[in-house]
Amino acid sequence: MPIQAFCSNPSSSSLSSSSCCHIDLGLVLNTKSKPSNLAIHSSLQTLDSWNSSSSNCCLWDNVTCSPPSNSNSNSTSSVVIALHLSNLLAQFMPSNLLAPLFFIKSLRVLDISNNSTNDQIPALGFGNLSNLVHLDLSSNNFNGSIPPQLFQLRHLQHLDLGSNKLHGGLSPKVGSLQDLRVLKLSYNRLSGELPEEIGNLTKLQQLSLGSNKFSNGIPSSILYLRELEELDLSNNALSMEIPSHIGNLSILSSLSLAKNKLTGGIPSSMQKLNKLDSLDLEGNLLTGEIPFWLFDFEDLQLLQLGGNNLTWNNNMKIVPKCTLSILSLRSCGLQGEIPEWISTQTNLFVLDLSKNQLHGPFPQWLAEYNFFILILSHNKLLGSLPPALFRSSQLSILALSSNNFSGELLENIVLEKLVPPPTPVMAPMTVSHGEKLEKFNGTDFKRWQQKMLFYLTTLNLARFLQEDAPALKENETDRQVIAAVEAWKHADFLCRNYLLNDVLSTVGRSFHPGRQIAVT
Repeated sequence: MPIQAFCSNPSSSSLSSSSCCHIDLGLVLNTKSKPSNLAIHSSLQTLDSWNSSSSNCCLWDNVTCSPPSNSNSNSTSSVVIALHLSNLLAQFMPSNLLAPLFFIKSLRVLDISNNSTNDQIPALGFGNLSNLVHLDLSSNNFNGSIPPQLFQLRHLQHLDLGSNKLHGGLSPKVGSLQDLRVLKLSYNRLSGELPEEIGNLTKLQQLSLGSNKFSNGIPSSILYLRELEELDLSNNALSMEIPSHIGNLSILSSLSLAKNKLTGGIPSSMQKLNKLDSLDLEGNLLTGEIPFWLFDFEDLQLLQLGGNNLTWNNNMKIVPKCTLSILSLRSCGLQGEIPEWISTQTNLFVLDLSKNQLHGPFPQWLAEYNFFILILSHNKLLGSLPPALFRSSQLSILALSSNNFSGELLENIVLEKLVPPPTPVMAPMTVSHGEKLEKFNGTDFKRWQQKMLFYLTTLNLARFLQEDAPALKENETDRQVIAAVEAWKHADFLCRNYLLNDVLSTVGRSFHPGRQIAVT
């Protein structure tokens, strides 16, 4: 049967539940009528209800309708207000197959993310959906520029165009979306200056423009965004100094300006950002002394300052009030032994102190940490390596090259870290490789933790974050037992690689996935 959806009828003030605007969405979603070159994702099974005998599409999965209106005794109208159509198609889908959606003028929420939709964004089509409040087109293959019609959707509160192939500039017309709370344009090819009109978005709570090609300075108008909680401008070509009054964004919890060309020092006004849980300034041209008040932010979990021209005051004693999970002080001029205050950071799972002037032995307390990534290369550390370092159940990357370590390193320890677990002959757990994990780019670490745990749970991999590897009895011959242990190792390897692929971008390294050790 043709797939139907209610649409608003401009010639009537209400729409009876028995009236249906016959919009054939079969070309987009119906496995029976799809073009032969389209591959339907397995999650499409959740839309079996769309092929049911029910003519009331408000009962279908992934469809939300407005509550029936009782204002007219002769009508119990209900219209479609939301379609959640993410992650349905596994291969490219021409954007013109979206055309049926543009007749549903009552739509307030439309999510077609993760569908590999290509071509340009249909400008006139989306411009027709004037009631949209939430629009998510992320993780597709849309190209071309951002159509100006999107900036005419004055009710929009959430606009996500991230992870596409959009190019061109960001139009000053973006300032007309004054109800916007979330604007996400990361991972595209957008370029040019950021418009001053972005300061008109005074209700904005999240602004993600990372991984584009924006240039020149950060517009001063950004300081008008007093409701901003997350700001990501990382991995662009932004220059000049960080706005001196950036501390006026007082409820900011996540700030990522990494991998730009920013100059000057860390503004003293940042002391007012006492809600920060993530601060990433890595990979710029910043100068001056690293202010120790950064360690007074009690909620701070991620701090990345490496890859600048910043300096560390080795004479200062600090007592951190924060509890860090990720710390990068690469090439920050640290001298002497590895700072003992790091021993207070018991939640660290990523530490990068490479390219400093550290000397002395490898501390025993550091070896007992359960690191995921530890990078100490290009220092002057010496002596033997504590055996406890190699007992970590989490360690995936250990980089100790260009130091003066000595002593023996057991061959079997190195091989265990370098060689991936063999492919299992049987796997008792189900692992799906169709999920698209969201990269961690240094912003909102808490949210990333929650999302990653959710993804690993859906892949049946979350338990490997805590479980110890099952041990084989000596001279075990039961093939099923052996296969089960090998399957556990393989799934544990996958779990670590999912984490590794996301976390590596935060420490500025290009290691290949898998367990690695570099010791010289």
